[in-house]
Formats: sequence, C-alpha cells, structure tokens
Amino acid sequence: MTLRIALGSALLALVALLIYGLAQPLPVAPVIVPIGAHASPEEFARSQVPSHLALRVLVEHDGRAAALFPSDEAADQDESQVVFMHRTSTGGWFGGGGGRGAGPRSARQALPVGVMVTSGSSRSDAGGSDTYVSVGGRASASVVRVEIALANGAREDAKLENGGYLWLRTLSLSAAAGTALPLPADANPIELVAFSADGREVHRQSLGLRQTAQLQILSKGAPTSLIRINGTDAITVACNGGAALRPGESGVPPLPWDVEVSEQRSGRHLLSQRITQLPRWLLVTRDSAGVSTSPISGPFVPCD
Repeated sequence: MTLRIALGSALLALVALLIYGLAQPLPVAPVIVPIGAHASPEEFARSQVPSHLALRVLVEHDGRAAALFPSDEAADQDESQVVFMHRTSTGGWFGGGGGRGAGPRSARQALPVGVMVTSGSSRSDAGGSDTYVSVGGRASASVVRVEIALANGAREDAKLENGGYLWLRTLSLSAAAGTALPLPADANPIELVAFSADGREVHRQSLGLRQTAQLQILSKGAPTSLIRINGTDAITVACNGGAALRPGESGVPPLPWDVEVSEQRSGRHLLSQRITQLPRWLLVTRDSAGVSTSPISGPFVPCD
C-alpha cells in the first residue's frame, strides 16, 4: 500500500512537471559567433599581428574599428601596420583586412609625423561589403593635433595617443558594388596637417589616395619573389614585404604590362597576367599570386 502511494505521488509530480514545462517558452538557440571573432576590437587586432608588436592607437566608430601597431624597432624599415575590423551581428569583432606602410627609418626621423595611407575591404557577416580608409603613423612629442583634410573641403581630427595617430573612414557598399575607387569626396583624405601645442603648423603633407596609378605588391608569407614586367626584371619582394611600381619610374615601362611572378630561389612560376589599367593590387602567397582591382586584406602570415 505504501509503495502504491509513493508511485502514485511520483507519477503526479511527473505529470505536473510536464504540464509546467509545456507552458514555458521554448529555449533560445545558442548564439553562434563566427570562428576567429573576439570579444573586443583590441583582442581581434592583437590576434592578427606578431605578438611582440604593441598596440599604439585604436579608433572605433559605428561598429567598425582600426588599430595601429608601430614598427619593430630592430627592423631596417620604419613600418606601421593597421588592422581593420567590424562588429558582427552576434556582438563579436571580426576581421576586415589590414594594411602596411614602410619607409627608410632616417627619412621619418626627420619629420614630426610619419604618414601611412592605406585602405582595405571585406565582406561583413550581414552580407554587404565594407571599404576602410585610414591615415596613420607615428607622431613626435611636439605634435598635439593631427588634422585630415578631405576632398569635399571638410577637415577632421585624427585620434592621437601613445605617440601615434589614426584616422578612419568606412563606406558600406552593396555586395555587387565592391570597393569604391576612386573614393567619394567625403571619404578621400587629400592632406594631413600637424600642429604643436601653441597652435603652430609643424608639418603638412599631400595624400591623394585615389590619384595613385600604381601596382601595389604585397607578400603574405611567400618566399622572396621576383616580379618581371614585359620580360625584364622589375623588383624583388621579400617575405611579408611590399613595393609599388609606377609607369615611368625607375625604368618601369608604360602600360600595358605583361607581369610575371616567380620564386627567386627556385624559379617556380606563380603568375602571368597582362595589366592594362591602374591602380591594381598584386598579392603573393606561398603557393600562388593574383592581381585584384581592390585593396588587399587578410591576416598576418608568418614566414617559414
């Protein structure tokens, strides 16, 4: 008898729990964050560059961000790297590519401001395309404000901290539109002006991102590569190095160009392509090379 009462009570309790459960809302599916996304823009940016580089300045605006990292002080080149990113629909931060600028160290030490202009593009998880434009670099202690002049006549201040400065503008485009070049006037930086604490202008430099007719070459983890134009050696590009070729400069012929890319040491052929218009972007990786009409994006790739 006692056993029957116990079993009956247990059955009633089970029925009550079942009825209660049916009355509750269904559980919400777990949020899926894209692989590689991070909780903050700083965390994502640090994941894209060598660990020994320190973050100098980060700009965040309207769900997009850019981070500037200084050069390796031991390097022969005075180099800066910018990482672009966007906030995903699930709240994490994910990559939108990056850019790199370099110049002789002695040249930059002579200037109050070291300038790098770069751009990149990426697909957002919302299905559209973002185009990023940035101006950044090192600023000496005497510089307290860096102003960016745009093609439409507007002037905007760059963010200045930790001896560096960074200005960012993004354009949201449809998936079919791709990267907008030339840039619209309200997103095209044409001049940089730096000021000292007493309001005195200490440096002015033209930028004109959209006016550069060149082939921009970028290596991502590739062995030293040989670039030939119209059957003649034009330049070699070291692993993770970069270069720019312009018609009429340093013996480079006028367009059209028949461009060939090969590994310098092994002679392995990577690319043959005719180029009839500029600007173009040439990406060289460990196993391939390709030419794009849009700026190159993607993470840092270590050399072997």
